Amino acid sequence: MGRRLWVVASVLGLVFAFAGPPVSAGPRFKIVDVPGASNTQAFYMNDHGTIDGTFSLPNDVGFLRGFVRTKKGRFHTFMADPGEVGIQTLAINRAGAVVGYFHTFVDHGFVRSPAGHITTFDCPLNNGTTDFTQAFGINNAGTISGTCTEAGVRKAFVRDPSGSITTFIPGGGTAADGNFINNSGAMTGDYVVAGRFHGFIRKADGSFILPIDADLVNGQDTLPETINDAGAIAGAYTITATGDRAAFYRDPSGAIRTFTCGLQTVFGSLQIETTSITRGGSVLGSCVYDANSGHGFKWTAGTIRTVEPPGASGSIAVAESRRGLISGTAAYPAGETRGFIATGFGR
Repeated sequence: MGRRLWVVASVLGLVFAFAGPPVSAGPRFKIVDVPGASNTQAFYMNDHGTIDGTFSLPNDVGFLRGFVRTKKGRFHTFMADPGEVGIQTLAINRAGAVVGYFHTFVDHGFVRSPAGHITTFDCPLNNGTTDFTQAFGINNAGTISGTCTEAGVRKAFVRDPSGSITTFIPGGGTAADGNFINNSGAMTGDYVVAGRFHGFIRKADGSFILPIDADLVNGQDTLPETINDAGAIAGAYTITATGDRAAFYRDPSGAIRTFTCGLQTVFGSLQIETTSITRGGSVLGSCVYDANSGHGFKWTAGTIRTVEPPGASGSIAVAESRRGLISGTAAYPAGETRGFIATGFGR
C-alpha cells in the first residue's frame, strides 16, 4: 500500500546513476523548472495544460513545496500549512483544484482551490497523534479520494464537495487503500483479506465491484492504482514465481490484460508503477528494470514506448491531457530532477 510514495520517492531516488533507454527522434520534450529551484517534480496535468508538482530550493534539500504551473508557464508556489515539513501534491481537476497531503508529525490531507485557498482535513476518527490522511484523487465535481487511518486502522475514504468524509474497508477486509476517482464518482483501490491484497471499484452509489484479481493462476496482491472516466482501471500485481511486479489493465467490461516492460536481472528486480489511464485506454507509469533504474512509459494495446527526455537517467510519465501532452519528471546523472511536458506520443 502507499504506492504514490513509491512512485515519487523511490523511482526518482533510484535512477540518478544509471543510463536510460534511447528516445526516438519523433517525440519532443519541454523542461519544466520552478524558478530558483534545485529540483522540480512535475506530476498531473489537466485538460487546460495546468500542472501540479513539488520543488525544493538549494538550501532546503529534501524540503518539498508545492506548485501549480499554468498553460502559459506561470508558476504559483504554496505550502499547505505553516508548520509543515514537506508536501506532496498528487491530483488536479479540470478547474485547477489540487489535492495531496502535507507532513507535520503525521500526514494530513489538503485541497487547494483554483484561486489558491487551501483547506486541510483529516478523517473523522483521526486520533490527532499517529493517524494520517493522504488525498490521492479529485474529480471535476470536487469529490476527493484517498487513504487514511482511524485509530490505527487503514481505510479508504471519499470526501464529498461539502467536506463530508466517508471511510470504508470493503469485502470484509482488515485494511484498505483508496486511490483515484473518476468524473462519474467511481474510485478504485485495494483491500486486505487474510494477508492478501485484492482490488476494488467503488461506484458512486457506494456499491462495489470486487474482488479484482489480475492473475489468479500466476499472481497475487493486486493493487489497482488509477481509473479513467470509462471505468477502465490499471495497477500492479506480484508474479508469484519470480517476485517481479507486473502491471494490468482492466477494461470497462472486466477483461484484464497483463504486461511487463523489461527482462529480469535479479529475483524480484522488475517493478512497475502505473500512474494514469488516458481516455483511449493507454496506461502511463514507470518501469524499474534492475532495481536501480526507472523509466517512464506509455502502454497502448500491448505496445510500450519509453517516455524520457534526452540526457535523462530515469523518468516517470504521469498524466496525459486531452491534447496528448504528457507530464512527468526526469532524473539526471548529476542528481537533479526536472519536470517535463512531452509531445509526439499519440493520444
